[in-house]
Amino acid sequence: MYIGDEMPVQTMKDCSIVTANYVLGEGLRGTIGIIGPKRMDYEKVVNTLRTMMNQLETTFKNEER
Repeated sequence: MYIGDEMPVQTMKDCSIVTANYVLGEGLRGTIGIIGPKRMDYEKVVNTLRTMMNQLETTFKNEER
């Protein structure tokens, strides 16, 4: 999670980035993230990322069959 002045890109100092890493099966890795204002609802963003990760996992498992 990067907030405001912690952002590596100074032009985005009024934003925040929340990311989550995922691993699906053998060798499939990635990162998903949400960019928003510094005062966004972080609990909602984290829950959204969890939902997206669960959907990726479900989709991947269904494609393996």
